[in-house]
Amino acid sequence: MPREKSLTDDEKKLFTYFVKVPGMREQLISALCDVQMAAADKTSKTGNVIVMGGKETGKTRLIASLIPAICKELNLPASKVAYVFADQLNEMDITKVIGKLSGGFLVIENANQLTQETVDILDKAMEFRTDGLTVIIEDEKIGMRKLLARFPKFAKKFTSMINIPVFTNDELVNFARVYTKENGYKIDQMGMLALYNLIGVNQKEDQPMNIGAVKEMLDAAMAKSQGGLLKFNKKKRVDRDGFTVLYEKDFAK
Repeated sequence: MPREKSLTDDEKKLFTYFVKVPGMREQLISALCDVQMAAADKTSKTGNVIVMGGKETGKTRLIASLIPAICKELNLPASKVAYVFADQLNEMDITKVIGKLSGGFLVIENANQLTQETVDILDKAMEFRTDGLTVIIEDEKIGMRKLLARFPKFAKKFTSMINIPVFTNDELVNFARVYTKENGYKIDQMGMLALYNLIGVNQKEDQPMNIGAVKEMLDAAMAKSQGGLLKFNKKKRVDRDGFTVLYEKDFAK
């Protein structure tokens, strides 16, 4: 049965901050529908996924959420998953890799580094029975476009694409809320203002702020808060829900 054109509550939890980014929800639903439609064919001729975006925009994080969402969609048990960089895959026996991952997931990072020989073998292997192996290729936008232009026949097997946009300041702050909560922290109002200012100061036209840079800021603030627990009344650091509170001074250099 075709799935609903909306994300379930479980899927929203899996994709956390991505679902609030304009256009991402629709891309995720489209990818999940596409994988479901391709599942009846036991080859990998269709239903494979492209994930692209700028540096440190959370591509690997998104893929790590996409795989369990697909497993749930197809009622798969715990599936075989391999993450491999393209230059590593170039040195491997592709047919053995595909055989071992039958019915699972092959994630190829920095996909533009794939050689002609690797793509030729992989392309052919995906046309035989793979028990519905899903191949996910990941790269930055320029690299991915080069790959797709170089190998048009191979590209046709990737019938859905998730393009992660440059995040706005508000979207980065939403990521900060999710990330700190996952780690047992919460940012107070003045701390949030300090984080907004930090993001704004570091936002550059030629090098926009990304999830990786904000994660570094948050990791530093969390580490700083731990260093001050003995000097600062610990009770003031923990709220009623048990979260350690991050304050404005935790974001100061």
